[in-house]
Amino acid sequence: MNSLELKELGFTHTEVKRGIGQPAYDPAIMLKLYLYGYQWRIRSSRQLEHLTRDPLEARWLCQQAAPSYKTIANFRKDNVKALKAAQRGFAGLCRALGLFDGKQVEIDGSYLKADANASKIHTNKQLQRQLRQLDEFNADEIEAEELAEVYDLKAKLGYWLERQK
Repeated sequence: MNSLELKELGFTHTEVKRGIGQPAYDPAIMLKLYLYGYQWRIRSSRQLEHLTRDPLEARWLCQQAAPSYKTIANFRKDNVKALKAAQRGFAGLCRALGLFDGKQVEIDGSYLKADANASKIHTNKQLQRQLRQLDEFNADEIEAEELAEVYDLKAKLGYWLERQK
């Protein structure tokens, strides 16, 4: 978690504020709290606030910080794109480590709400279109990963050539 470049992912308040007023909580701490709550299926900002005061591991994880429920809710609201980027990065890391191959999709959650609305019913044609879109997205992700590997190899090669001079 500490190795993530939070500013590059788009998280707000990544720089230390100097001057008047209370400084913002470190986004790394807030992200840790968010992921800890996700692990234990706790989505409520008020319940996450309670976590920062009760279990020892959550207090340790948050470095004794105790943000209010409103701060936690604002963190989620203000960092939607950054949280999605962090999730995509995590999925890419898992793929790179071989933890999953993307051939099987599972749904996280056991509470399903029935909805027989005509707009919610998907035809086979619609499902096939969505699968094609997902395949295109995965292809783009794989291409981006390969590009990153190429740039990394070029940088390593350049460093090695410089050392040989």
